[in-house]
Amino acid sequence: IIEENFTISSEYENIRTKVEVSMIDKILPTVNIEPNGGIYKMPGSGTATIEVKLTTKDEGGSGIDKREYAWSTSETEEPKEGWKEFESGEVIKKTDCMEGTYYLWTKVTDVAGNDVEKKSEEYKVEKLENPIEVANKTVKVGETVDLSTLVSKAQGELSYEIKSQSTQGSSVAGKSLKVGENSATEDNDKTIVIIVTAGGNSNYNEGIKEIVITVQKYKSTQEH
Repeated sequence: IIEENFTISSEYENIRTKVEVSMIDKILPTVNIEPNGGIYKMPGSGTATIEVKLTTKDEGGSGIDKREYAWSTSETEEPKEGWKEFESGEVIKKTDCMEGTYYLWTKVTDVAGNDVEKKSEEYKVEKLENPIEVANKTVKVGETVDLSTLVSKAQGELSYEIKSQSTQGSSVAGKSLKVGENSATEDNDKTIVIIVTAGGNSNYNEGIKEIVITVQKYKSTQEH
């Protein structure tokens, strides 16, 4: 409620009267959320941070009485706890974000009792792509290869399996590839394709790469 005093004057005689005018504020306050949602990436270690600027405005003239915000992972259920007050123009931060979706809920009340609630769009926190890198290798028949020596920058536990091979008898056990004794001929090189999976972790997604092992053809020792 806003009260104003003013004086009314007559043309013929001065009449000064104190008049109390009451204006009822029925206009809702507003709140602006910037940015309103977005996609964020996890850092290489630790947790992600979401920063949001909250700005409020009193449209009806009675003034802002209270401003509050709370974070939630629910788009439909208002948080029951965790509400904190803020000032207009303040930048708030959520610093403990893991992979997932977050929403910012706000409540603003003016002096006249008008209140508005506003929920942000989704803030989506995603894991980083796994930076796994691999190298191919050329080997000889019967050789044993430590496949882990061909992998770098991987995040998470590594596993290996044969995707395809033009050799005979080659096999993988753990991180070791045993090239079959009859895996090449005098005429052609042979190949073994290994799938490498890096399991990822709380900051990185699973990553998959292929290693191509070339098995050299026999070199004939016979004279023709």
